Amino acid sequence: MANTIKLRRSAVQGTVPTTSQLALGELGINTYDGKLFLKKSTSGAETGAGTSIVDVITPLSSTTPAALGSAAVGSGTTAARADHVHAMPSAADVSALPLTFSANTITYGATVDLDMAARNGGYFTISLTGNLTFTTSNRAAGRTVTLRLICDATQRTLTVPAGWVFVGSKPANIAASKTGILSLSFFGTADSDCVAAYGVQA
Repeated sequence: MANTIKLRRSAVQGTVPTTSQLALGELGINTYDGKLFLKKSTSGAETGAGTSIVDVITPLSSTTPAALGSAAVGSGTTAARADHVHAMPSAADVSALPLTFSANTITYGATVDLDMAARNGGYFTISLTGNLTFTTSNRAAGRTVTLRLICDATQRTLTVPAGWVFVGSKPANIAASKTGILSLSFFGTADSDCVAAYGVQA
């Protein structure tokens, strides 16, 4: 017949074993609270400094999650959803934050592939020293890019994928020593899902 092994236990709510009731490394259970306790020592001794009873497993709480912004960070004592709510910054803190964007450079080449995964949401400058043809890759809905085109002292032709839909005029070239802005927004995975807008310095 199989033997039943029972750990030291209590069925009284809130009862925690003392260091004298458990041996070092021994487990105790509170069957009312559903908690498991362990006697540990940071000094290696059975008693004395560093010996304590620790709650090995804190059960999940059914506490209702705190409203966003009202949680005190770091105050949670139970493993509940409410412990993971982070306080929101104040309106004053948010209004003081500068809205900044990083501007990067794309090295000129006769053909420039716009990897929409890598370029998504970015602002890039291309300094033209020759004619420019655009291609795209990794297109997906919601991906965008904004390009600043700076032309050298010679007029340069611009070739874009045939599927792009332009708001306004589709550029064929950029005049010498002018700066243009080309913005792309993708609503799908094909070039025909691209809505583009172009403007050039007067």
